[in-house]
Amino acid sequence: MQNNSKGSNIRFQFILIRYIFILPLLLFSLELHSQTKSNLEIFYTLADSAAIHAVKNIPADETNVKLDFGTGNIYSIFNNKLMQSFQKAGKTVLNGPKYDSTGINVSFRIDKTNIGYGELFQKNLFGDFYTERQITISGNYILFFKGMSSHDFQFSYSDTVNMNEIKNIENIAFPFTKGKIPTEPLLTSIYEPVIGLGAAALTVILFFTVRSK
Repeated sequence: MQNNSKGSNIRFQFILIRYIFILPLLLFSLELHSQTKSNLEIFYTLADSAAIHAVKNIPADETNVKLDFGTGNIYSIFNNKLMQSFQKAGKTVLNGPKYDSTGINVSFRIDKTNIGYGELFQKNLFGDFYTERQITISGNYILFFKGMSSHDFQFSYSDTVNMNEIKNIENIAFPFTKGKIPTEPLLTSIYEPVIGLGAAALTVILFFTVRSK
C-alpha cells in the first residue's frame, strides 16, 4: 500500500513538472489573428463613408455629378477613391467647367485626419502588448443645386492592434498615417524577467526533489 502511495506521488510530481514546462510555452506562444488593416486602408473606408454621406443628400434623379476636390497635396491620395465611391453609389462623374448648370456640383474637402493609440495592455501575463487604435477623418462638402447646401462630416473607426504590427500598418510615405506610439510600462519590463526566473527555479527544485525520492 505504501509503495502504491509513493508511486502515485511520484507520478503526480512528474505531471506537475510537465505542466510547469508547458505553461511558459503557452504563455509565450503567438496568438493567431487575421491580418490587421493598415491605417491607410481604414482612411479609404472612412473617405468612402463620407462620399456616401454626400450622395444621400443629392436627389436620386440627379445622376450627373461634378466633383471639385480641395484636399491639397496632403490628402490628394483620396481623390480617386472618392470618385470611385460616387460612381459606386450610382452617380456619373462629369468633366468640364466647375459650378455650371450641368449636373450637381460638389465641392468636397477633407481637412483633418487623426490617429490615436491608447495605453498598452497585455491579454495574458507574458503575451504581446496591445493598444486601442482610433482613426478619424473629418471635413465638409457643399452641394450647388438650386442654391447652396453645406454639410460637415466626421467618421471614426476603432479597434485593437498588436504593438508589434504598428510599424507595418503605418505608411512612411504618408505622414498622416502615423500616430504617437505609446511606451511600454516600466513595471512590466521588471516583473516579467523576475517571474520567468522564479518559474525556472521552481522547476529545477521540483525536478531534483523527485529524483531524490
